[in-house]
Amino acid sequence: MSYKTPNIPLIPNPIGLDYAIQQIQIKLGGISWLDYSFGKSIRIEHEPDSKKYFPAVYDGSSEYFSVEFNDNLQAQSFFIAGDGKMIDFEENQYNTWKYDLDLVVWWNYKKIDPIKDFLFIEELKRDVVSVLSRGIPGIDITYEVEGVTEDFYKIFKEYSFTEAQRQYIMHPFGAFRISGTVKFDEQCSLPS
Repeated sequence: MSYKTPNIPLIPNPIGLDYAIQQIQIKLGGISWLDYSFGKSIRIEHEPDSKKYFPAVYDGSSEYFSVEFNDNLQAQSFFIAGDGKMIDFEENQYNTWKYDLDLVVWWNYKKIDPIKDFLFIEELKRDVVSVLSRGIPGIDITYEVEGVTEDFYKIFKEYSFTEAQRQYIMHPFGAFRISGTVKFDEQCSLPS
């Protein structure tokens, strides 16, 4: 798979958390400057027993695609899923699930807008938070934004990035991580 034009397929007939993420992922695709909105990432070890990890998404062909810093792209995002729990449980009913779900967004300022000569991170945050907080019409999925960080070590806390790699969030690059929770009903995630 090309790092210049990655082609990660959507999951056919997703359910549960995969369904919720995919609906949000599709909605994020409407942000003009966000070239690639990847789905749920997993943590992969660089080499066995190395204890050095990077984020990747499944590419649909028995391989994983690294969603580390990619200066071939204008901007990309990926999800980091945490623990989930069922809330408002009722036996023999569709129930509601709530998961910790963070979104990492990484970009190249010069590719988004080469005219601007300042760091316009707040504009980018506004665009993403606006999409996340509006919900999805006709689907009972809500995302509650709980926080945002620009701190390199907090953005990539699950991974083994070094101080040298910090350059990939310094101009002309940037990144932030939105922490939040996604809530959805089982019913909305069942295939029809």
